[in-house]
Amino acid sequence: MPLIEYPFPTLAFFAVAVAAGGLVKGISGFGMPMVSVSLVASVTGPAQAIALVAVPNMGANVWQAIHSGRYREMLTRLWPLLIPLFVVTYFSAQVLTKIDAALASRALGVLVIAFGIIQFTKFSMLVSPRREQVMSPLVGATAGLVGGLSSFFGPPVTMYLIALKLPKEDFIAATAVCFLVGGVALYTNFAINGILDGPEFGASTLAVIPVVCGIAMGRALSRRIPQKSFEHLVLVILVLVGLNLLRRGLV
Repeated sequence: MPLIEYPFPTLAFFAVAVAAGGLVKGISGFGMPMVSVSLVASVTGPAQAIALVAVPNMGANVWQAIHSGRYREMLTRLWPLLIPLFVVTYFSAQVLTKIDAALASRALGVLVIAFGIIQFTKFSMLVSPRREQVMSPLVGATAGLVGGLSSFFGPPVTMYLIALKLPKEDFIAATAVCFLVGGVALYTNFAINGILDGPEFGASTLAVIPVVCGIAMGRALSRRIPQKSFEHLVLVILVLVGLNLLRRGLV
């Protein structure tokens, strides 16, 4: 479908959806695909929604990584996570298509909700520097597997980065770097298999404008939020992401 054949209400709704996702990402550092894809999928098919959000999602991660000023440090620290994330995301998206995606979505949603609630209690999870060396590759592979099955590799990565207790700017930089690497693997696979074709790519490219506006607004709000309040906000958004995953697995 050429871009011009999209009805104007659909294009307008698409712009609002990616701007809303950008706003959430600007505030918390994550959550854009869960917000934008869920909204866009209500007026298109799921695969089409993922394709339409591809370019603004990648653009958002590039913008956020650069503007954080901490992406080099996060690349150096997280490379043991990033390599398996890229490799497993790419190959799992090709060979694991027969797995029940709805069941995986429900299971992941329950896990994310439980983690977010636990983090609010005195039993909050913490990953020490020594354990980080062992856990990073495992988390990268797990996130890649989930991403290949569902296109959402963010929740496992986000839960792990929360457990690392990163400062706000490091957390935002780390999520951007991880999501960028995983996104390259996922969307390259989509392009090769014809999911991200010309019409969707054109509309997706135009969506970079509203998503950048949303991120800029979110970043401005984030600078006004103290570290402790930021951590609580991230956990609230994570629980909402988990509820949305659970919803997607039940419909």
